[in-house]
Amino acid sequence: MEIWRESQKDLPVIERKDVVVCGGGPAGFGAALSAARNNCKVTIIEKYGFLGGMATASMVNLMAIRNLTPYNDETFPLIGGIPLEFLKRLNDLGGTVLPDEALRLKNIDPVVPSWSNYLLFDVELTKIVMAQMLKEANVTIRNHSFITGVVKENKTIKGVIIESKSGREVIMAERIIDATGDGDVAFFVGANFDQRLDEDTLPATMIFSIGGADDEKIWAYLAKDPELKELVSKAPRYISQPDFRFKDIPFPLKIFKAKPPKGDIKKYNQMVRPGQWWIWGLHMFNKNVVDAVDLSFCEMTLRERVYETFLFLKKELPGMDKAYLDQTPVQVGIRESRRFHGEYTLTLDDLLGGKEFEDGIARGRVKDETAPFHIPYRSLIPKDIEGLLLAGRCISLTHEAATQVAPRNQPTCMAIGQAAGVAAALSIHDNKLLRRIDVDKLKSTLISQGVYITGE
Repeated sequence: MEIWRESQKDLPVIERKDVVVCGGGPAGFGAALSAARNNCKVTIIEKYGFLGGMATASMVNLMAIRNLTPYNDETFPLIGGIPLEFLKRLNDLGGTVLPDEALRLKNIDPVVPSWSNYLLFDVELTKIVMAQMLKEANVTIRNHSFITGVVKENKTIKGVIIESKSGREVIMAERIIDATGDGDVAFFVGANFDQRLDEDTLPATMIFSIGGADDEKIWAYLAKDPELKELVSKAPRYISQPDFRFKDIPFPLKIFKAKPPKGDIKKYNQMVRPGQWWIWGLHMFNKNVVDAVDLSFCEMTLRERVYETFLFLKKELPGMDKAYLDQTPVQVGIRESRRFHGEYTLTLDDLLGGKEFEDGIARGRVKDETAPFHIPYRSLIPKDIEGLLLAGRCISLTHEAATQVAPRNQPTCMAIGQAAGVAAALSIHDNKLLRRIDVDKLKSTLISQGVYITGE
């Protein structure tokens, strides 16, 4: 490989903050809001011009009801705190149906008939609500900025290097939270990680939307062919006979939209969007999504397939004859990339067995019938690195655990972020290393701020 040596230069230090959160997705949003509310000066850094991460940039606009409502006879929802507060704010604007209402309607008239276990939220309102909530907490939001390096002393991270239209700059911080999804900060600081690259690697997926459809005709078709078996039998080969099959997904194509609760059509018009349908999803397997060449190939190929799939649906699905291609995502949806070595590595057995931990800081559930599990605080602490916490899907977990939606879905990631924000604040205020904070104090602080660590 040809080498060119970059000349040494001095970089301006543009900010010094208590906490810097890298990545503006659900985990980063939860972390920044939480740290700011716990008396820290916070900056959040996001590569796009809006917040939301996979929820907005990749149009992943579904949340599992089971993670936001009580388990069996428990009193409280699995996940409370910032995730529920966010959904309440979104509901006020007509951007989602609240989990309790979605659960009530699940077996009667589900909010998402094609996916009755989920609620749908509006992507555009999500961008607005997240920014509003962070601004209210006096968080500095730096969009259009990429993390390109770190400032460190031995194994302690002291700051991050960002690049933007303003050039190359440095932001220093007492504590840094990596919520980039791919663990870019942890990678740059030299933390050890695992990454699966074979046919079992979780696929990247492109969701898209179609507008101008005849809703009633499509609902009528779905009543006759709810699993789309007849439709898929006529589909292009990459849908009807994919090279690989994501083990957790028994169907190759899904068409869905929200139905508002009866009597609330006007309130939820923005979320329902008459004539608009979401198509999930076209998959790409066995690609390295932290390699720019592979990621570019993945996205270009899937966009071409989106258009082919749109033309197929326009021709074959009743009600789509006058439709148009409405939206494609800013980037393909990513499920799995780097998973970092932490003080504890969460396993599939932990998830399926509903394992609870003394340092559990967030809960999740794999299926409706499985018991809730804990995310332990130790899984947020990268081994041998000081000053850094992980939040979101880059926490310490095995590939087998990552194949489950539960530890990396949006409410769980937001809850992990909230815990990371509180932990960073306690570490600063108590003058302790992140791995040495009082975990009981962390848990009691989270509980006082609406988090449910147990169901009672």
